[in-house]
Amino acid sequence: MRLDSSFTSFFRSDALAFMAQLSDDWRPSAARSALTAYRRRALSDLPLGLLVAGLLLIAGCGTAPAASSDRATDHMKVVGLLYAEYLASHSGAAPANQESLVAFLEREPANWNKLAPSAGALLNSPRDGKPLIVVYGKKPAEPADGSLPWVAYESETVDGQRMMVNLRGQVRQIGEQEIAQYFP
Repeated sequence: MRLDSSFTSFFRSDALAFMAQLSDDWRPSAARSALTAYRRRALSDLPLGLLVAGLLLIAGCGTAPAASSDRATDHMKVVGLLYAEYLASHSGAAPANQESLVAFLEREPANWNKLAPSAGALLNSPRDGKPLIVVYGKKPAEPADGSLPWVAYESETVDGQRMMVNLRGQVRQIGEQEIAQYFP
């Protein structure tokens, strides 16, 4: 992005004036007062459009859908990573049922409490609130493609797609017909 030449020339000429003022009086107190005056002038002379653009950028206009999608992905990623943590702390044994996974999750709420109000709610889809299908009672199946096992997926499609997550927290969206391929 190129800055408007009048904008850059304004700051360049103002900076030169500031340096000239410093060369006339080199004492620290004079330098402080010259710098203060420079800062005030620079802020008061900013174009109104630049201020409005900055405020819009800070407010994040038009980013709500992406933020929602990112939050759903983060939610699923945490489910996969915490499932892997469960396996690691239980000698590779999968949780027997939802209650055993929830009990494990409740011991470390700092890992998930910004995503869900309870450990049980963490095991719901971030997009539609319905329960996730999680692999319980058996070791997650090794995919034919050699990737890490997939451990959870959404019970219902959203816009024709389901989110699923593996042990490393990789999230993927798949169609209805692909579920059996990853979750036999």
